[in-house]
This record gives sequence, C-alpha cells and structure tokens, in this order.
Amino acid sequence: MTEPTASDQLKNQDFDTFRATVLPHLDQLLADNPPPPGQTFDRDKAVHDMYDLVNGRYDIESAEPAAAAELELDSAPNKTGVSECTMWEITVICDVLSVGLQYCGIAGAPAQRAAAQIASQLNAAQLNGLQLLLQAFRNAQGARATGQAVFNLLSAIWKLTGIRQFLGALETNFAWYNWVIMGTVISAQLAALFLSDGLAFVAEIVIMGAFLTQLGLDVDHMCEACAWD
Repeated sequence: MTEPTASDQLKNQDFDTFRATVLPHLDQLLADNPPPPGQTFDRDKAVHDMYDLVNGRYDIESAEPAAAAELELDSAPNKTGVSECTMWEITVICDVLSVGLQYCGIAGAPAQRAAAQIASQLNAAQLNGLQLLLQAFRNAQGARATGQAVFNLLSAIWKLTGIRQFLGALETNFAWYNWVIMGTVISAQLAALFLSDGLAFVAEIVIMGAFLTQLGLDVDHMCEACAWD
C-alpha cells in the first residue's frame, strides 16, 4: 500500500489503502496536538469518518458558526485598512485554496471557510512572495494554462506556510475533532499532490467550468485593482 499519486486521490482509494495512507499523518498530527483534557480519541472511528468525509458522507460542522460568518465577511474585497489590490489578491488566493481543498475531498461551506481562514493568515511578506504567481493568471490562456497556474499557486502557498501554519489557521474555526480529521486528510492528499507533476489536478480543474468562470472574474478584478493590465 502506497501514498496516493495525483491520479489516485484519497476518494478513489479502497478503505484499506486509505487507512494505510492517512494513519501516519493522523499519528503525527495527534503527537503534535494531543486531545484536550478529558477528551478521548477513537482512531478507528476517525479513519472511518475521514473516509466518509472524502466521499461526501461526513458533514463537517464549524465549532463557532458566528465566527465563521464574520470570517466570511472579512474575506470579502472591501475590508477596511487594506488596499483594493491586496483584497483582490486574497480573493483569488481563496478561490485557489477552495478548489485545492475540494480536491482533497473537503467541499462546500467548510472548504470556503477554511480557505478564507488560511488566506487571512498570510502576512505581507508572504503575499509579496506570491505576487509573480498571481500575475501569471493574467497571461494564462485557456483552461489548461489556468489550471497549471492554480496548481503552481497552491503549491507555493503550501511551501510558504508549511503544514503548521496551513492547519493552524483552521484550528480556531472548527471543533477539535473535525479539525483533526480535516487536517489529516489535507496533509495526506496535498503531500502526495505536491510530489507529483500536478497533471491529474490540472485535468480536474479543466472540467470545472463554474470555478474557472468565477476565478476569471476575480482575476480580472485583481489585475485592474493592481494596475497589471
């Protein structure tokens, strides 16, 4: 049993292969973040819940719905004290993070909240480090080139933040148990993805018409706000 390749997403694995893939990531996450006092953890149940998560059968519930709503509002491109250019950069980053999390098997509102939380934790130096990759969207012609730009930006965010910042940004927005199973899935899938050439990921992006349309609109706003045209 091996780590998933880009063409073998966690959601495509049988249960035994999935279990062997995620357990090392789960054990490392628990070693770094033990259960809160008085809370027990059932590894077998967690693995089953993770398997259900990537197959669309487990509903991640936010620990603090009010905080999630506030976060969603804060991530809109009208935040005071931040330039319009920066806010549209963050919006495009949120788009990319959302589709990356969807690739991991985390979809819908949890993926959007997680993406907004991760993007909101990027500091000015990290945003500056991503600027060339953000500008690459301006010249991306067609769905495949755009998909490659998405992969490149997602990979760069992962390298800039590292697993601790990437998952730490989510910790306050989700119940501890949900954070652990979501963090394990993200760690396992993205670690495998970024060891690949990304071709399977790009191929999946190509068929996501609605995402590409929204991303294109946000990229246009970003280029205009940042005077990159």
